[in-house]
Amino acid sequence: MVNLMAYSVQKSDPIPNDLLAFADPSETSLLEHLKARVSRLMLEEISQNDYCEEAADHLAGIERQMNGSAEPALLNWCPREVLELERWQEPSTAGEGKIESFECEHLKRLLACTILLRSAGYQSLPARLSAGDFFLETSAASLVQLTRSVVALESSFERPALAFVLWLYERQSYPRLQPFAAFCALLLMAAMPERREADVAKIYNWVDAVEAVCRADIGLGISDHWLLGLNGYEDDRKPRKRWQDAAQRAFGRHQQISPGRSAVLNSILQRLDQL
Repeated sequence: MVNLMAYSVQKSDPIPNDLLAFADPSETSLLEHLKARVSRLMLEEISQNDYCEEAADHLAGIERQMNGSAEPALLNWCPREVLELERWQEPSTAGEGKIESFECEHLKRLLACTILLRSAGYQSLPARLSAGDFFLETSAASLVQLTRSVVALESSFERPALAFVLWLYERQSYPRLQPFAAFCALLLMAAMPERREADVAKIYNWVDAVEAVCRADIGLGISDHWLLGLNGYEDDRKPRKRWQDAAQRAFGRHQQISPGRSAVLNSILQRLDQL
């Protein structure tokens, strides 16, 4: 018989000071950073993702989320549907087209994921197999897509994105999402030019501890695959490639990988590959 009770979550590991040295948790840091860079035309393009159906309502919903006039938890069909469709977009690489198009595509995906994850932060812990459970579990995909777009864009996004992901980690203890927030925090920190090699190993150990706590919270019914096995929507070949890509690009963001960082990256890639 399926257990429909809400999760009983243990107290999560606090964010390490080594990570907080890079950014304080912030709900609005990334959204504010995006507001100055996202044009009205880009918002209109997102609103038309669902074959232009209800585009005006989708656009109004996005604008309400951006200007703070809507409760983040109340993310209804308009604009959630077009935001989730934007999340799955794969922008062309900078070498395949105009740099302006490359940046706009990543900015749109980044905005969509930010709004979706802010809403996820306001969700109460759901009963298993409920609509809220589906939304939170599939929010792990928003995290990896957000991280991939941040790393693809200029480095000014890394700090506000890290602050936002740390906010989500503290705010949302859902065990099928929280360890993915911790992991993305590691990747965002690793992508920063001023990161210190010792910090990467420490934060990786923290992510491992968070993963273990959440694994114990979930209990039976999950695979033994590290991290991805906690989430039924990420424990597959195609999502695995996204997480591996995010790790490789984050660790190689600024310069040649040092031996210490290479050891951490190789461990991550090996564990993510065990499907």
